[in-house]
Amino acid sequence: MMVSMDDESEFKLNYENKLVAYIDVLGFKELIPADEGDTERSKRIEDYFDTVLKDLKHLSNRKKGLEKLLLSDTILLTYPTQELPTFVEFQEIALAIARVQYALALKGIWTRGALTRGKIHLDTKNNVVVGPALVKAYLLEKEALFPRVIVDPAILYQYDISREEFITKINDHNTHDWKTNIIDTLNKDEPMYIHYLGGLNERRRPDCDSFYEHLRRAIYQSQTHYDKYRWLANYLMESFPRDFQEDMNGFEQKVYNL
Repeated sequence: MMVSMDDESEFKLNYENKLVAYIDVLGFKELIPADEGDTERSKRIEDYFDTVLKDLKHLSNRKKGLEKLLLSDTILLTYPTQELPTFVEFQEIALAIARVQYALALKGIWTRGALTRGKIHLDTKNNVVVGPALVKAYLLEKEALFPRVIVDPAILYQYDISREEFITKINDHNTHDWKTNIIDTLNKDEPMYIHYLGGLNERRRPDCDSFYEHLRRAIYQSQTHYDKYRWLANYLMESFPRDFQEDMNGFEQKVYNL
């Protein structure tokens, strides 16, 4: 069911059950050019919008039901779901999130957010969005802390299975262009998060080097975000494809020395 609005119609609230991802760009204000002469920042902000718009258009064509709303530094993705999301539904939106994060990371643009499930009214035609799932995802995004999109533990609770079982079922996928895990966690004390560097097993050294150069540039720019980029360095070390050691000589040591 979609909301139809024109000059004579009244707004009607129409909640639907959806998986909802709220994603923000880390340090977005540093991307915004002060004026038209600020060519470096202008290029960065153009890269951001160009990358997001192209990726979301491509994903929308591939994934029927995926809806998106882009507002400045916020990316909102939703995917229709049953009362209890199927594992395939969860996989679909998680992979969409991962691909957007991956594409932006290649540009040195790091993202943070949360994925939840609940009721939301999203009308992309009229740019209207409201609902408890949006509020919950917004609040959860603050809990992510580091450049990652965390998974609302309430989703796990609905399945009445252990966290390990949930991770195993979600990662047991047959997506041909994503060879490794969809969600991950560095340790049991941390929340589950979308494993957007899972695509490294496909792209290997060139992308790893790109991530490293962007990370090296960012990590010492400001003490304000140092802990976030340090977490990112650890995540990169955990994620790079050790199955391809012949392509990765010296990479782990480079990241370790940051």
